[in-house]
Amino acid sequence: MNKKMLGVFVSLLAVAMLVTPLVSAKPSAEKNNPKFLSFVWHSENGASTPEEVMTNPPWAEAGEIIVTHTQAVWSLNPAGNNYVQIGVNTPIPIDAVAGYEGVLYVQSVAHSPTSSSLNYRVYEKIMWGDNYIEIMCLERASLELLPDPPYFSFYASGTFNGHGEIDGQKVQVMGIREGFADPAIGFVLECTGTIQFLGNAP
Repeated sequence: MNKKMLGVFVSLLAVAMLVTPLVSAKPSAEKNNPKFLSFVWHSENGASTPEEVMTNPPWAEAGEIIVTHTQAVWSLNPAGNNYVQIGVNTPIPIDAVAGYEGVLYVQSVAHSPTSSSLNYRVYEKIMWGDNYIEIMCLERASLELLPDPPYFSFYASGTFNGHGEIDGQKVQVMGIREGFADPAIGFVLECTGTIQFLGNAP
């Protein structure tokens, strides 16, 4: 074998050695690639049960409520359409009692007797079967009392993120959160974003 042929052979051997690990790693790399799908958490006509309420900063005048801080349990309405939807799959109904836990912290600032702004921190756990997702939401809202039906105007928006486990895989969720009054449905809360599958849970 002359030197030219030997050089070509060595070059081809080096390329083959470099390519082989990449090819053998490809199947496992595909398994570990993150997978994103659309994610929706929808609930209707939930209700809060205040556990602790603190009103007024020290500088407020006697009898005047300016700022209220409330810690409350948030519960789903069993008659509401409460569901999780992942990708284009059929929505998964969430049991209002066995499938949900919620706590919220609210700072309410009264601008007038009929108008307030609110800041929320909401912690939720959604469960079905052996699956669960824990979510934290941050949102701001405005509330105005009206003299005629529906007697109030409400809109909230913010962000959410969370984690959990679905079918033995760790997942992460994130996106935007909205709350609003729908004349046909009532009070609606909806988280819309993405869910990322992170691989098998330990």
